[in-house]
Amino acid sequence: MAKKKETSVIPKFFGPLECELAILSIFSCWADGDLTQDELNFMVNHGVNSKDRMRFTPLADPTDKKLSIKEIILSSLEIIKSLRDEADKDGEDVKKIEENILGEFTQALKVLRDEEEKKLSKDKKINDEDKSEAKLKVFEKVLTQLNELDENVSDREKKLLSTFREKAALYAFGPWTWFWIIAMGAGLYQCTIGF
Repeated sequence: MAKKKETSVIPKFFGPLECELAILSIFSCWADGDLTQDELNFMVNHGVNSKDRMRFTPLADPTDKKLSIKEIILSSLEIIKSLRDEADKDGEDVKKIEENILGEFTQALKVLRDEEEKKLSKDKKINDEDKSEAKLKVFEKVLTQLNELDENVSDREKKLLSTFREKAALYAFGPWTWFWIIAMGAGLYQCTIGF
């Protein structure tokens, strides 16, 4: 039996900014089912104020950053809608598919940020705010701000934020955490057997 080829939902020309805009689009559409004008303005402002440059140069007017950002958001929304419609048509669990798509975009963003950090660290000593994890944590705050535009943060929004944190490997145990867990476990073991 032939193995089904896995394909990514993320266009190869997407860079960190495009991934962030796609993730923001996912949150604005899937978290509560609506895309409000406030959410659209928030996403456009995020893109305009980003230090990241777009990799994708839209056909309309590459010199108009605001228009280009709106085009990326529209492209992201079209990708998201087609994937959701396809999953719904096939009778799949749409919420699970949404979380998987969010996970793919998040992992792509993490890979791009890690590559960026690696490239910067070859050239010079990098600042803490230029590190991949720091940029992902800043973006996590952006997602939280987007969720709070609705005033009531739904369980679905909380679940999507949790998926983002998990796939971005934020707040994961680092080597020092494991060291202290093992050291404390060894100490407790010594106490229970009386040395």
